[in-house]
Amino acid sequence: MHVLVGSVAASDGGGGIGVYVTQLCEELRAHGVQITLASPLGGSADWLTRMGITHIATEPDCAPRDICAQLLKAVETSGITAIINNDNPWVQSIAPHVKCVFVAVGHMISGAIAALACYNSTSCDHIVVVARDFLSAYRRRGVPDAKLVFLPTFVRHECALRAHGGFSGGRKLQVAFAGGWDRRIKGADDVYRLVTSTPERVRSCTFHWFGAVPPRVQRVVAATSDVKFYGQIGRSEFLQHLSEVDVFLLPSNLEGCSMALVEAMSYGIPCIVKD
Repeated sequence: MHVLVGSVAASDGGGGIGVYVTQLCEELRAHGVQITLASPLGGSADWLTRMGITHIATEPDCAPRDICAQLLKAVETSGITAIINNDNPWVQSIAPHVKCVFVAVGHMISGAIAALACYNSTSCDHIVVVARDFLSAYRRRGVPDAKLVFLPTFVRHECALRAHGGFSGGRKLQVAFAGGWDRRIKGADDVYRLVTSTPERVRSCTFHWFGAVPPRVQRVVAATSDVKFYGQIGRSEFLQHLSEVDVFLLPSNLEGCSMALVEAMSYGIPCIVKD
């Protein structure tokens, strides 16, 4: 069996979809499935070689017509029997032009990719949604129930739920936030206001901020509160830091089924989220 996996994110880009796709590819390879991955390359060349995965680069600055032609040629000449797309717009756009099984994974309900998946849903055999709330949203966009599958985000790593030992008066509370400077979706502006407008309320906390944050923002935050910035890091490094914190903060305005949240819960870390 040969599967084309589409991803909007590089496997090592530090985002949830990249982690999801990496685990998906590794599970498929463990079962002997041949994989062609269509995604931005990032720094994942070594991983692709180690896993024996063929790669088609779908970088944001590539010509869409050329990418789609390359994808269609791969489907026609490489014996691809199924496509599993994870918000990659170029892969989604070829759905009406292929005869193999096509599965679209809906990681979000808003945005152009979700709209495209609904627009050409007649060309999709299934649309997998990672959050139960998405089912009604896709139905409203005309996707029939027979094509909708609810499959929540999962994590695959060895970890044991840890018993929390409580908080001692002499140690700062370690709080993690993974969202970079994404104010529109991840709620980074809420974290920014918390640590800059009311620093007296968080004086007993150390914040661990993961994701890309502009230097000017880092300077303002560092001048008022105890915050450590990590930038975009690989999953293994993120999990190591995550396993050492006391609380995970997720003030997202919009989420599917957050991979970082699921990973934090898998470690038994108390999570604070926005309703």
